[in-house]
Amino acid sequence: MKGVQAQQIITFFEQYAHPRLRVKNPVIPRNVTDLIILWEKEKDRLSYEDGCLIHAFKSFDEFQATFGIFHDGMMYFYGMAVLCLKLN
Repeated sequence: MKGVQAQQIITFFEQYAHPRLRVKNPVIPRNVTDLIILWEKEKDRLSYEDGCLIHAFKSFDEFQATFGIFHDGMMYFYGMAVLCLKLN
């Protein structure tokens, strides 16, 4: 896993909490820790890949011609006159 993990953030908050908060149990409210964990799960759910966005075609024919050239073996999104290509 890449980057900062949820448990690292929670542990940091617990270790460096204000002295008044340290007397509470738990130190960090449950809803805050739940949100941090949900953030991590959402971050891990996505995958990122390089791509190229081609838009603002002068005509639909130009869009179809470009789509015809690039659609073989690549990811694409076809709609609203936008073409997105996966770069390998």
